[in-house]
Amino acid sequence: PIIMAAKQQNQQHKSEEEKKVDDGLTGRAKREAEIQKMMQSLDETPTYTKFIPANPTQEEQQQTNNAQTKIQPVTSLLEQAKSKYHLPITSQITLSVSSTSSTTSKKQLTSAIALDPSGARLLVGNSAGILSLYDFGGMNSNHTNFKSVQVDSEEGAGHHPVIDAVYSNTGDRVLVCTTSCQPKVLDRDGREIIQFIKGDMYVTDQSKTTGHTSTTTSVSWHPLERDIVLTSSIDGSARLWNVAKGKTQFQKLCCTSVYRAKDSKGRRTNVTCVTFHPSGRQFALGTSCGSIQIWNATKVGLRPDSVIYDAHGSTARGSSRAIHCLVYNVDG
Repeated sequence: PIIMAAKQQNQQHKSEEEKKVDDGLTGRAKREAEIQKMMQSLDETPTYTKFIPANPTQEEQQQTNNAQTKIQPVTSLLEQAKSKYHLPITSQITLSVSSTSSTTSKKQLTSAIALDPSGARLLVGNSAGILSLYDFGGMNSNHTNFKSVQVDSEEGAGHHPVIDAVYSNTGDRVLVCTTSCQPKVLDRDGREIIQFIKGDMYVTDQSKTTGHTSTTTSVSWHPLERDIVLTSSIDGSARLWNVAKGKTQFQKLCCTSVYRAKDSKGRRTNVTCVTFHPSGRQFALGTSCGSIQIWNATKVGLRPDSVIYDAHGSTARGSSRAIHCLVYNVDG
């Protein structure tokens, strides 16, 4: 013990002397002294002090036991914090979507919903033809939308309900289709950019028309190309459009490619939904006859690359179950 105490005193004395020397040094000389000191510390034998935990007193042990018995469920603690501090700690919110039409007192159904690629904005379409736009970054405590847009309306025919809507792959535009045959492209704030042309309903061959001739059912935006979109309709066709470079007539956009869907017997069938493959080279469409068809998006063909008829079987009456929605997984 006497030797260890002497060593400790010597070390303290040395450290004090080194500190006095270091205080007088500046610049490069000070840095060299620090490095030399660090190298010397590597040669010293490390010392260890064993940790001996202190025995808790009877009072402390009793307090610990009482605290453990008073542990509350996490949900109740969250509810208390929510009511006390008004913190946004819930995993869900109720959006105040317009439930009634401006012209009638009937409640309107939510018919479409889409989230932009960044997750910052949300749009909700209803059966009154109104598109409600939400911005999570600027949303107040009432969770109200920052803008409502009447997408499509005709004099004497009322409003066309929104059927489907999708953001572009860059999030700067929105493609919307209603029960009319003319989808629209809007900017992210709901202003119209261009409307698609209406096809000639008296032409039976859909490949000879430049637009849909009946109600549109679904829309999809190309995952890689920022100006290519896809639409479907109960006229039996799926159409590709180029928003930026496509041909226009009377300021209406014309389609670039037409794909005609047929059932197992070669008859025209309604196309109920479409979606692009993540690679953008193919797209899938569903039909009212229950078939799922995969088409090549790079060229127009008379037949799909692959098809499954009666994908969900038949009903008790023998009719096929229609396909209402399709979506690819992330890797396709």
